[in-house]
Amino acid sequence: MSEQKWGNPNALGDLTIGLLILAQAFLLFGKVDPLTKIAVVPWLSTGFAILLIVVVVQLRNGDFVGATASGLLGAVLLGHNFVKGIIDLVFLVNGKTPSQEIITGGYTVDGMAFLCSGIILLSMGYLLGHETKWGAFSVWAAALGFLSLAATNLGLGPMFGKIGVWGLMIMAVWLIYSGIANLINGAMQKIVLPLGEPLFMHRK
Repeated sequence: MSEQKWGNPNALGDLTIGLLILAQAFLLFGKVDPLTKIAVVPWLSTGFAILLIVVVVQLRNGDFVGATASGLLGAVLLGHNFVKGIIDLVFLVNGKTPSQEIITGGYTVDGMAFLCSGIILLSMGYLLGHETKWGAFSVWAAALGFLSLAATNLGLGPMFGKIGVWGLMIMAVWLIYSGIANLINGAMQKIVLPLGEPLFMHRK
């Protein structure tokens, strides 16, 4: 009995993560009230469900690199903003605000998480560089973004935060492009939108 084939969910995952990052652009750049995280909750909740499916299918297909990237960027980091939006909503409904101690402690926790994420993404960029140089550079931009956000959250200055957000925006634009490219190229069974040559050559 032949094993049932599962489709490639990479395009869906890339488009979902890219959309969710760009949906938070004005929030991340500080152009709207921080409580706007509440308005992002519906987008993150639906996207989070999609990304869980994407990760499961990627693992089922043996794409451990893709599953790690989707799980880290999507299920963990975007899920984090989803939960923070829910927490803000609870405080708002109850007419309360978090104490300064909670806010300061949260910055420290987020800073360490961003630091670890940036380091992980550096290695992910190296792996992606064996497939596409554009993808590698965009992931490294995201890595720089998370490292910069870590610096801001750990008290090294707000300037790093702006650098961090731009890194995430570069990553989001690449994800939208690569998602569309994978979708069109897969449907047409030919290269219509290029994803770039490998940055590193495989050694035999």
